[in-house]
Amino acid sequence: MKLIILKLTGYRQFLEPTVLHFPDGLSGICGPNGVGKSKLIEAIGYALYGAAAPVLPKGDKVSDLPSRASPTGQAAARVELLLDVRGQRYEIIRARREATIRLQGATESLAVGAKAVTTKVIELLHLSPAAYYGTIVAQQKEVAGLQTLSSEDRKRLINRLIGIEQVEHALKLADDERKARTYRLEIVRESQWKPSRVAIAERDALQLRQDTARVEEELCSAAATEAQREYDEAFSAVADIQRQIEVLEGLQHTLDTIQANRTPLETAYFNAQKRLSHATEATHELHAAQAVVTQTAKAQELLEQWDRLAAIDVLRTQQASLERDLTERLSPLLAARETLQRVLNEDNAALEELRAEQDAYQQQRVRIEQRGLQAKEGADQLEQRMATIRLLGPDGACETCGQTFGDTLETALAHYAKERDAARQEEAQAAQQTTELLEKEAALALHMNERVQVRAAHSERLLAYDEVPGEIRSAQRNLENLAAQLALYAPDELAQVYDAATHATVRAEIDQRSQTEAAIARLQPIAETEVEARKEARDLENQLRAMDQKLQQIEAELKKGVPLTDALARAREGLVATTKTRDEANEKARQAFQHLTQISTQLEAAELELAQAHVQEQRVAEADAALIVAERTKELLAQLLLEITAEARPRLAELLDSWARALSQQRFRQVELTDDYRILADNGSGLHQITHFSGGEQTLLAVMLRVAIALFCRERAGFDTSFLILDEVFGDQDGEHREQLVQFLGEVKEHYHQILVINHVDDVTEMLDSIIDVKRTDLNTSIAELRS
Repeated sequence: MKLIILKLTGYRQFLEPTVLHFPDGLSGICGPNGVGKSKLIEAIGYALYGAAAPVLPKGDKVSDLPSRASPTGQAAARVELLLDVRGQRYEIIRARREATIRLQGATESLAVGAKAVTTKVIELLHLSPAAYYGTIVAQQKEVAGLQTLSSEDRKRLINRLIGIEQVEHALKLADDERKARTYRLEIVRESQWKPSRVAIAERDALQLRQDTARVEEELCSAAATEAQREYDEAFSAVADIQRQIEVLEGLQHTLDTIQANRTPLETAYFNAQKRLSHATEATHELHAAQAVVTQTAKAQELLEQWDRLAAIDVLRTQQASLERDLTERLSPLLAARETLQRVLNEDNAALEELRAEQDAYQQQRVRIEQRGLQAKEGADQLEQRMATIRLLGPDGACETCGQTFGDTLETALAHYAKERDAARQEEAQAAQQTTELLEKEAALALHMNERVQVRAAHSERLLAYDEVPGEIRSAQRNLENLAAQLALYAPDELAQVYDAATHATVRAEIDQRSQTEAAIARLQPIAETEVEARKEARDLENQLRAMDQKLQQIEAELKKGVPLTDALARAREGLVATTKTRDEANEKARQAFQHLTQISTQLEAAELELAQAHVQEQRVAEADAALIVAERTKELLAQLLLEITAEARPRLAELLDSWARALSQQRFRQVELTDDYRILADNGSGLHQITHFSGGEQTLLAVMLRVAIALFCRERAGFDTSFLILDEVFGDQDGEHREQLVQFLGEVKEHYHQILVINHVDDVTEMLDSIIDVKRTDLNTSIAELRS
């Protein structure tokens, strides 16, 4: 297997399309830390096996693959790999929702879908994901682990890489399966079941009983069928008679309905005759009214002239009335309103003065009350001080100067009593002044209340005049409107004198004409219904005649149905007898069928027991065969484990010893591997553990061991792997050991067409056959290309 081309789009740091051609020989994937060198190796594994472990780092998911540097926040990760397998080139495409593998240039895919493509790759390469990473990819942590891990961890690592761990796991599973199948065979053999020969005999006996019961059931069913036929005939006879009676009952119902409907029909016929009479009379009255309308044709024109004169007269009357009201009523009211408003303003001013005086009284009273309160508090404090002095006696001390009273005790008490009396007198004076002020406030409040009542009376009187200005304005507007309306009439109309009597005479003629027209409007529809009313009366008369004929026919049919009652009673007696016979026959048939069903159920159970017996015997045979397979599988896996264990350490030691002695310039005379895969090297002073040597030599020996493991895996399983990948193996070495390592990898090229080395050390690149540069394009994106 050889790598040909790798194409990345939106994968990890490689946002822009990146195309890599892999040459033969020793190639370095070079660039500073963090640019994505290892992600190129990851992309190859992802193309081959998808996101299966151990392709992605622990904790990573498919959703972590798309580049985060895309303008939309997340690109679509896509990997395309072209590789050569035994002379055939295959194209593999992997994306989140796409996975295909096909021959190069072919139109049809060999597999489609993530799982199907992975299965096809394993089939082509003969490599599982774990085997791929153990054989082809040598990771930095594995090389370091070969140097630093404990014996158990190092042995576990190498066993995993060369496949022993998987074989041991399979061997354990095989042993568990063998134990489970042994237990299953014991359970099957210990279970109780009826032998097949006994089950066959019981089944044959039940089949004979079933045949007898089936014959009995058929005879009972035939008898039940005959009884059902007789019952059906009796039931049909009863039903026929009932249908005839129902027909007669229907005729009786029809008769009752016709008789019930005849009275409304007679009423409708009477009403139709009445409407016809009204329509005839309305026709005569209509002709007379039309004559009156013709005679009063010109009265409307005269009425319109007199209506205009009447309107002018009404406008002049309204105008005179408004002028009188404005002069005689509204103007005096407006003057009285203005006078009352001045009085009300004076009331408000007086009330404001009284409120100011009331506020002054209240403020003065508050000050006096505060002074009296202070005097009371001072007197109380003095009395308390005097009580304290009396209690302490001459030994007490003055609170002011701190001296003992001694002989001046009475003098001090008299001084405090004088101050107390002065405070009490001041308190009494404050109380008397407060009382006087309260009396003045009460008198002032009474006076204010009287003034408020007077103002309220004036306000109430003023409210009565509030509408006067509006009335005056309304009257003036109405006068203007009346003048404007009179201006609309012609001068000759305004010069004429209105005569109410003549107007009334003309209006009477018009009223007569209006009444006549109303009568015409009322009579016209009635007169127009004369033809329809005449036709309706004729139709109703015909319906009454037809209804009478139908009644006579129904009454004649009802007289023929009297004998059917006796026939129905006889038919019902026959139906009762056949019903009893049918029920007895059905019960016998039901019992026979139930007996047959019971036997059939027993027969089914017997058949089931027989089948279970065959199945149980088959299970014993299958369990016995499965146990043999499990035991053989365990034997083969144990043999395989012994073979791999016997071959692995000697072959690894052989490769390691030959490479180390050839490439270390006689530094190492001999290299061996212990049972736990510890490296022992002889530098001329005897065998030493790997920790005895420099860091560069340790890494060189560890890389040789890791490559030996990969080569052993390929030789042991026959894998077609023509390339090898080494991850960061130059970092802790000096120039001499780096050169030796490059020389070693050059020797290994006889086993691999392609060797890819991930490297960030500049002086190594000059020693390699080809360079793949990985460069950062900005903070989060990189690009890779083959150096020309």
